[in-house]
Amino acid sequence: TDDWLEEYAHDFPVESLQLAEGERARMPRRLLDWLNAHPQDVLFHNDVMPAHPAIPYLPEDLRFVYVVHDTAEMYWRKAVEHEACLDGIIAVSNVIADQFRDALDDPGRLHVAHNRTLFPEDVSLNGERRDDLVFLGGGKRIKGAYDVLDLWRALATRNFGGTLQWFGTLDDELIVRIE
Repeated sequence: TDDWLEEYAHDFPVESLQLAEGERARMPRRLLDWLNAHPQDVLFHNDVMPAHPAIPYLPEDLRFVYVVHDTAEMYWRKAVEHEACLDGIIAVSNVIADQFRDALDDPGRLHVAHNRTLFPEDVSLNGERRDDLVFLGGGKRIKGAYDVLDLWRALATRNFGGTLQWFGTLDDELIVRIE
């Protein structure tokens, strides 16, 4: 069922390919039919595995960007395999991009767009609730350890009154950056 659509479809249209459980094999054809009926300028593919077979058959005028969210080979292998069909590849961190950059024929297609929310410039924290920032990822880059430093810097410039509570093991390089 598509009950989850109601939760997310507030200010933008959300469509489903209406595939029931067990119909994954129909995904490539349904995607191509949907794109034919609803031409798009750009399609961001967030590794919807059942749609992989459709990649070589996407419309010529469609700009197709493959987004990679994880370091495991199963998440970036098809981006490398179908590189010639892609207009771009986005990895959500440098750590992820480093996993497959050397496997690409044209590493210039690969870009990093960090998977995080930007802190709005117009938010003032003075007089608002002052909570602590809690991070549970230790020193792991893939969990956002270095992103926390950027966030903390943004909060500090806005006079954030909370404290940073950091849990997990830190390596020497990260300790130096924190200090």
